[in-house]
Amino acid sequence: MNPVPPELEKSKEKASFLVHVQFRQHATWQGTITWVNKGVTQQFRSVLEMIRLMTEAVESDNPERSGFPLPMEAEKPEDSPAGEKD
Repeated sequence: MNPVPPELEKSKEKASFLVHVQFRQHATWQGTITWVNKGVTQQFRSVLEMIRLMTEAVESDNPERSGFPLPMEAEKPEDSPAGEKD
């Protein structure tokens, strides 16, 4: 029986992905993959790239260190009143 590596024991949460295959060209898939747990989406150009994105996400459990982009922050209104320019 293989013991579970310590880095995998820490995380009890399972990663969930939503895969949207948009095209099938050159004997592979193209589309988007959404990391449901983190709410981020990334395009992929091949099944291999999709699997790499999933692997990086599960291993890092952090969007900053995976191939997924960070969720976009809402733009904050400027502090200066409307009409004033620097």
